[in-house]
Formats: sequence, structure tokens, C-alpha cells
Amino acid sequence: MSLPPEAQEMYDQYDLQISGQIKDTHAWELLEHIEKNYPVDEIKTMDDTRIWNLLRIFLYTFYHEGHTGKRNLNFLSFIVDVPWKSVYHHVFKKYVPIKGDDILRSIMYYVSIQSGLDEQGILNGAYEYVTIFMDMKEKYHRRLLRSHVSEVELECGYGRLPMAHAQACRELGIKCVENQHGIITRYLVAYRRATPTRNYDCVPEYFHAYDKYSAQLVREGGLFKPENVIVKGYPVVDKIVLFTGQWILVEETRQFIKEVMDLLPSDIVLLFKPHPFDDSNYDDLDRLGVVIVDEEDDIQVFLRSVDAHATVYSTSAVDALMLGKPTVFVDLLHLVKPTGCVVDNSNSFVKKVKELI
Repeated sequence: MSLPPEAQEMYDQYDLQISGQIKDTHAWELLEHIEKNYPVDEIKTMDDTRIWNLLRIFLYTFYHEGHTGKRNLNFLSFIVDVPWKSVYHHVFKKYVPIKGDDILRSIMYYVSIQSGLDEQGILNGAYEYVTIFMDMKEKYHRRLLRSHVSEVELECGYGRLPMAHAQACRELGIKCVENQHGIITRYLVAYRRATPTRNYDCVPEYFHAYDKYSAQLVREGGLFKPENVIVKGYPVVDKIVLFTGQWILVEETRQFIKEVMDLLPSDIVLLFKPHPFDDSNYDDLDRLGVVIVDEEDDIQVFLRSVDAHATVYSTSAVDALMLGKPTVFVDLLHLVKPTGCVVDNSNSFVKKVKELI
């Protein structure tokens, strides 16, 4: 279902007049002028990745009204988000070389004149943005090759990290899909260019839209091939199930959850809370769509919020039942003979994945 026309127009004007404001210019107008007057798609990294789609997000995101032109990067974000190589690049200002650097410099000079921001500060920010993008692309390359995935879904496709992920997928021939989040407007630069382009670098290959209107805006925006923009509707979550495990049955539980995910309907979200003594890595389950809960988090908070609970021999079953939550007892080791389906008492058990679903 699309927004009422008046509401859509309000958001359109917000993105045009307010969001991405740079002095007396707005992001949409600024980028429109640049794309009409500079050969932006000739700006590339040394491996020929066209990076204007990345740089336009850099300008939109980091240079709003009042920005100094200098970005103080959070050191912790490096530890969490990017390789240590990027820390070195940031500290010693060792940026990746860029083809078409003269074009980039001319653009940043124009931006500095329009915004009143420091030209060298903007330029250094752009270099660093591209450098971290390249470091992350290399990291995603390695991760994707190890994981042997055939498809990647992104909830947001713009920004240096998701764009690095998308470009790595593109180069490896892996399908990359961005799912719509929020409202698409006529002036949302993340999804629309004012001038025609055949440059799809740094952007996911496919886009799944909520409705026909949003899909049409993205198709007309030029950043996705029109046939790759598909109306999928709003992703409705009908039920949330919390799964708890025991630390002495890590691999058995991991395999069971994988089998569950193969059969789980798309409108059910599975949360997995490992036992507090379990320090295993569950990135493989995370990639399958399982929401991994920190083992130290208070289980009572989650039990009150979910629709149902399933467990492999965890005593949290008692808490769930006391809170009136339907509970599934998964008997992985076949300790008792009776079997059953989803239950809300302690007299029935589940041994097979299909019984759980």
C-alpha cells in the first residue's frame, strides 16, 4: 500500500528542501549540477570500479549544513566494522590511488565553493571513504569465497560498507538483493540520479520494493536495471520464536537450527540465545537469518516479548511456561519415547524438525 499523495509529496519536499542541506544548496541540486557538468563515471579505483555512486553517498551523508569538512572517525568502529588495514590508512593518510583524480579534485573544489567547507578536508574525507570501501571490498571478497553463498540480502544498500559488500558480490557473480527500508522519494539521492547512467557499480544488483509506486521511482532512478526492481510487498513478521540451547550440545543444536531454517516460513523470525557458557561462533546461523542473542542478556526480557519458545534441554522452559508462552521441547538425544508437536505444557516433546515447524 502506497502513502497518500499528500504525505508522499511532503516527504518528497523534505528530501529536496531539508535533507542533505549544504549552505544554500541541497544535496539533490548539488549532485544534479555535478552529474550534468562533470564526467563523474570516469572516476575509478585502480581495478576499474566506478566509484561515483559511492562518492555521491559520501557527499549526501557527511556534508550537511554546519559540517566542518573534517570527520572524526570513531576508533571503536574500526575494530568492529573495518579491517586493521583501514586503521593504518586512517592514521598515516595512506589512501588508495584513483583514476580520474583530477575530475574528483575539480568536483570537490566546486563543492567547497558551494558549501563554504574546507576543500582539502572534503577531499581527504572522500579519499578515506573510498579507501575504507576498498579495504572492506577485499574483506568481503574473502568472506564470500569462504562461505560459498549464492545470494546476499542487504537491508540498506548505501554507505561504504554495504556498497563494498554489493560490489564484492557483483565481481564474484553472486546475486545481491537490497530490501526496501523506509520511504522512497523523488529526491532521495540514494536511489535516484537526475541524469541517465549505465553505471551500476557499488550498488546491489536487485531491489525488492514494498509497492508499485516505490518500485517505479527506483526504476526511473537509473541506479538499478528496471527489470531487476521487483515488487515484493512489506515483509510481515507474524511470529517471533526464541530458541535456547545447552553449551554441551553446540554442534547438534547448530545442525538442528539449520534444518529448521530450511523449512521455517518467511513470516516467522527465529531468535537463538546460546547458553551463558557457550562461547561458540554462530556467524553461519546469522547468515541464514537467525537473530543471535548475546548469551549474557537477560532471558526474561526476551521471553516476555516473543510469541513462543523452543529449547534443547534448557531450564528456561520453566520460565517460559510460567509466563504462559507455548514451549517446544526438542529431544535431540532421543531420551524419551513420546513425540509431539508445538506444546504449551511439559508432557510433550519434539524430536524431528518437521514436528517443530
